[in-house]
Amino acid sequence: MTGLLVSVRNAAEARAAVDGGADLVDVKEPLHGSLGAASLRTIEEVVEAVAGRVPTSAAFGELLELVKPIELPSQLPLQYAKLGLAHCRHGGDWHERWRAAFDRLPAETARVAVVYADWRNAASPEPLEIIDRGGEIGCRALLVDTFDKSRGDLFVYATLEDLSHWVEQAWAAEMLVVIAGSLSRETIGRVLPLKPDHIAVRNAACRGGRTGTVEAGLVAELSKILARNVQIRHATPDRDCKLDRRRGQARGA
Repeated sequence: MTGLLVSVRNAAEARAAVDGGADLVDVKEPLHGSLGAASLRTIEEVVEAVAGRVPTSAAFGELLELVKPIELPSQLPLQYAKLGLAHCRHGGDWHERWRAAFDRLPAETARVAVVYADWRNAASPEPLEIIDRGGEIGCRALLVDTFDKSRGDLFVYATLEDLSHWVEQAWAAEMLVVIAGSLSRETIGRVLPLKPDHIAVRNAACRGGRTGTVEAGLVAELSKILARNVQIRHATPDRDCKLDRRRGQARGA
C-alpha cells in the first residue's frame, strides 16, 4: 500500500501530520526552496514530537549550497536524509561531493537520491544518471520532485511513461520510491497506479498553501484518498497483479 509522507516545518505541524494519519513525516523549510533545510534544532524538535510513531526524514538543501558539512547527532533517530543536485549538471565531480556529504550521516540514517522532474531547468544531472550513481553510493530511496514550485506540478514536466521508467530503475537499484511535486487531491490519483512506496505532499496538507500550516483534517482527507484508491485496485485484481509482477521484476524478486 502506498503511504502518505507529509512535509512539516515545525513540531506542531508534525503532531498534526501524525494525528491526521501520515505514514512518514519529513522536515523542511519551504521558504528555502524545494528541499529547504530546517535548522538542526527544528529537526530535533520534530523527531521528539513524532516520538517514533512513524519514521522521519529531513531535507538538507542542495549539494552546491551547503555552507558546512551535514552534522547529525549519532543518537538522533532520523530514518532518511535527502540532498538535492540542482546546478550540478556540468560539475564533473558532483557524485564524489555527493558521496562525501552523505558519508557524514550516521550509519542508521538512509541516503535519499533526488530526481527533479524539471531537471533541465534545475541544471541537475539526468534522472537515470542520478539513480545509477545513487545506487553506487548506497541510496536506499528515491524522491521524484519538482525544483521550481512556481511553474506547476509534476505533470507539467514529466509523463507517466517518464515516471514509470524512473520508478522501475529505482526498484532495480533496490530503492524505495517517493513521488512528490506539488501534487493535489485531484492529481494524486494519477501517480498511484505506479504504486510508489509513498506519495509526498505539503501544499495539499496545508491551510493557506505551501507556506501555510499543516492541518490534521487535511492530512486525514488525503489518507482517505489513498485508502479509497487501494480499494479500487483490489476491485481490479488482474491489473493489480500485473503491476505487482512488474514491481517484483524491477526489484529483482
